[in-house]
Amino acid sequence: MSEPDWQDLGAIADLRQRSLQQISLGRTKIALSHQDGVFGAVSGVCNHAGGPLGEGSLEGELIVCPWHHWKFHRVTGQGEPGYEADQVPRYLLKAEGDRLLVDLASATPRKKQPHERHALERPIVRDPGRLRVLGLSTTVMDAAYPRLVAMAPSKPLIVAEFGVTSRNRLCDQADWASAALSDLISLRWPKVIGFSWWNEQWENDNRPAHDTDMRVQDNPRLADAFRTLVGAKANVLGRVGH
Repeated sequence: MSEPDWQDLGAIADLRQRSLQQISLGRTKIALSHQDGVFGAVSGVCNHAGGPLGEGSLEGELIVCPWHHWKFHRVTGQGEPGYEADQVPRYLLKAEGDRLLVDLASATPRKKQPHERHALERPIVRDPGRLRVLGLSTTVMDAAYPRLVAMAPSKPLIVAEFGVTSRNRLCDQADWASAALSDLISLRWPKVIGFSWWNEQWENDNRPAHDTDMRVQDNPRLADAFRTLVGAKANVLGRVGH
């Protein structure tokens, strides 16, 4: 058995003010909950797609992942009824004076149990009638744009999951964003009326070099590109955070 690794989470009086929160200790993410006077600490990484459990919500004693609504017991880490074998690691806690400590060495094994397919993964059946919503992914917009317009000539287009990670070895994140934003805002593709940049960071495995980082605030040059090309343009609706 490994030696305990007790780490300070903070003042108990402050931590009990929030029913659920995500806390990072180095590369370990903890979903810390407090309900009916009892703290619980489980992994802050969901078994499904790595969603941040500590940023979700509580449904009774279950933590609900904010990404796809998978549920885990806030103290034991077990999955919701019917999926008890689907478990995220849980951690031991103790109070020392007015501080709450967690033993990182006490983590239980992560276990995964297959779930039924989500309703959104059902087979796609094309109903009769005109196309109402079109969603496609492309990395070569100049070549794809005519095809998209032809498929839905009366519909505007929105680019979803627009962006590039800071660790992309093929291009500089800020340079790519500057070029892509310039093309979008200059109406190079007139039917494109908007885009969505996933401003998030997540681990893909146990190697930091493989992490995905799309957070604008983590790259000063990227943030400057958004301020200049999005925040300062009169024809762009919305707000750029600082």
